[in-house]
Formats: sequence, structure tokens, C-alpha cells
Amino acid sequence: MDVSKRVIARFCRYRNALMRFRQYGMKAIFSEELAQALGLTSAQVRKDFSIFKIPGKKKAGYRIDQLMKQFDRILDKTHVQHVVILGAGPMGLALVKDPFLADRGINVSAIFEEEKKTPGLPAQIEGIPILPISKLVAFVRSECIRYCVVAATDNSAQRMLDEAIISGVRGVLNLTPFELKVPKSCTMNSVNLVAEIENLVFFTQNKIKTAVK
Repeated sequence: MDVSKRVIARFCRYRNALMRFRQYGMKAIFSEELAQALGLTSAQVRKDFSIFKIPGKKKAGYRIDQLMKQFDRILDKTHVQHVVILGAGPMGLALVKDPFLADRGINVSAIFEEEKKTPGLPAQIEGIPILPISKLVAFVRSECIRYCVVAATDNSAQRMLDEAIISGVRGVLNLTPFELKVPKSCTMNSVNLVAEIENLVFFTQNKIKTAVK
């Protein structure tokens, strides 16, 4: 099925919103309520749902538990997804401590760093081993890891990513400011936090200037 990244990004937002609504004790929800919570239109919600043939009832809306099960299937959350982190810098270590990963069915199996940096690092953090990059290939293959997060803070990012791809990784989240390269057999999403902040500053200042005029 040919589905755009934007649609899947919205499904992740739908799922997070539904988790909140369920915590509030809600059993069912209408497309208008979900759309309002996310700043979308109800037509957009229904259109997205129709892609995966998710039915709703005009007077009863959508059952939240049923939606959650369908979203878990669509987003492949029916079992735990194991990932490795490349780079034991502040960003990589912060991810390990994020409780939301485990809550979303994502397990960090190990953190990898260049050999010259590992002597100054602890053997593990939050129970997750910190290993030298020389052990990456064997670890990824033995654990059948298919996903990695690149959080290196220097030009070692591409070298470590190359090792991960050789090992069998096929899904990459790039959190570095570097333009990394992957083969066509891999899927890579990039989030440049510095660029996002710069983007935020520009448009915020532009709104302020427009409001003043």
C-alpha cells in the first residue's frame, strides 16, 4: 500500500490523542472531536481512516479500544520494536531515559560509540549496555535489529551508520545535523533540531512583526 509519510505521522498523532482520551474515561469518539484535538478537519480524519478502511458509525462515532487495536496493527505495534542508538552523547543518553519509548512499544537494545570514546563511559545506563562500535555488526545480526537512531555529535555519524546498514538495519532515524546517506533499501527520517528551532524563531518573529504592523 502506497501511504505517504504525512498520513502515517497523523496516525501517530491520532494514536497519542486516543491514549489521552481513553485515560479520561472516554469509550467512543467522533471524527470532529479527534480533529479538534489535533487542529485538523473532520474531513481529513475520515479521509485518513478510509485509506485503511476504518469504519465509523454516524451516531456512535468510533470505539476507542477498537481504533487503538487497528492503529497498533497499522503502525506495527503488535510486538516490541527493538532499536540501537548510534552515539552516546547527550542526545543519545537522553533517549534512553525517555519513558515514552517503552510506553510506545519501543525498546532500546544497546548504545554504540567509537572505541576511543568508550573508556570514559559507563558500561551501561538504565540497564542498557554501552558498547564499542566494533561490536555493532555481531550484536545487530544476533538480535535481528532492523532500526537505529543516529545521535552522534560529530562526523562519526556516517561511519557508524554504514556499519549498522551492513549489519542489517533498514530503518534509520537521523537526529544529527548531518546529511547522511543510505542505500535505496533503507528508509531514513531526519529531524534536525537546530533547523527546527531556527524555523520556529523565524516564523514566530514574522508573526510578531506582522501583528505590530
